[in-house]
Amino acid sequence: MRSLSSDAKATLYLEEQYVAERSGGGTFENLKLGPQYVLKVAAAKHETKKVNVTLPRSGAVYVSLTELPDLEVLSIAPESNDGFGWWATGKIRNNTDRTYSYVQVQIGLEDAQGNLAGSTMDNVNNLRPGQIWSFRALVTDDNVETWRIEDVTGF
Repeated sequence: MRSLSSDAKATLYLEEQYVAERSGGGTFENLKLGPQYVLKVAAAKHETKKVNVTLPRSGAVYVSLTELPDLEVLSIAPESNDGFGWWATGKIRNNTDRTYSYVQVQIGLEDAQGNLAGSTMDNVNNLRPGQIWSFRALVTDDNVETWRIEDVTGF
């Protein structure tokens, strides 16, 4: 993950009142103990996130802002057997402001002992900015117990 650009801001609120702001992350200090604060993180071309923060005894909260990966894996799950095998499925989001002409997910398949039992993949063309791709890769090997995403690439 890369650090966020200078337009990324973390803003702290207490009971909907502005307390302080940090660009790119940093430490919020000298805060009142006890109350629960709301930390709002926002950056251009990124989703705004709000997180409840309870202060430690030090009265300071450190915030490190990092950017989402360009191609973010949102979910992964197996899909039941349809007679031909089962499917490794999931969702990948394009977090950039450009269209990927080609995106590929590579999936490693393991047996019950954790040995590599094979691999599978899926790909898609023209994944637009902010778009979510639902991948579905066929698994035909009977001895596969688990799987994991090995790599997500795109150009």
